[in-house]
Amino acid sequence: MLDPATCWVFFSGSLEERHALDILFAVDVLKRSNVSPGQIHIFSPHESHGFFGTSPKAKLNDCIDFKPDYFKSIEASLVIATTTGHGNHLGLAVRANGFVSPHTFLDTIRSCKNQKTAVGVICQCHAGVFNFMELTGSPEVLMIGATNFGNSISISVNPTLSDGSTVDWAANAFLVFFFAWMIQPHDVDGDGAHGVLDAFKWASVNCEMNLLGRKVSSFKAAIEKVNEIPHLTGVDQQAAEQVLKNVTSFIFNHQESWLSHAKLARKILWQ
Repeated sequence: MLDPATCWVFFSGSLEERHALDILFAVDVLKRSNVSPGQIHIFSPHESHGFFGTSPKAKLNDCIDFKPDYFKSIEASLVIATTTGHGNHLGLAVRANGFVSPHTFLDTIRSCKNQKTAVGVICQCHAGVFNFMELTGSPEVLMIGATNFGNSISISVNPTLSDGSTVDWAANAFLVFFFAWMIQPHDVDGDGAHGVLDAFKWASVNCEMNLLGRKVSSFKAAIEKVNEIPHLTGVDQQAAEQVLKNVTSFIFNHQESWLSHAKLARKILWQ
């Protein structure tokens, strides 16, 4: 993964600041690991490019340019592409009405010159639409999903970046834990190796543990709203009912991460 021939790709079709900060955090982790900015390619709405003011800069592109033609001139043995933002039944949402389909995504991340392997880390909602695809062609592809067909949960974080600054935002939980593993890579499953499979397992467990704690507090908040609503009227009642809907939706959401092509995953090591 730390080979100079690895190409790191980040994609978001969202205009929301929090999704740009997801990518900023991940890029900062790679910076700590001495990954060259020239190996990093960011695809996001051009309006959000101001967030990626690192020096020297990674290669910034508008999200609509995420196509196989872009990568055909890039030589890389391994491509690791991570997504954030919003998802739907069509794939990756792009701004208001566009989308990148699962097969377009797959074709794009396997289109570099002399490429041997690709990894897709799908972190947005409904990531399960990227599962069950043909991944054993050339190059082979490992696909990782933060969640299946449900929502991908965000959590409040305030990590310290490599320059000593801190940043607060509602982060994509799986993405943050996946890249946090790279700050201190370690063998999770005891096979003596440090690799993408360890990052996946560590992120999955920590994500679930974090969400379980939040669901307990959310359940208490839901009980309070149930008791409060009968005493409200009009706009106040409607607002309380919406809060209750949001809280109960979170409580009953089950984020179960998944991984395809486990045989390939065991071969992709940190260094």
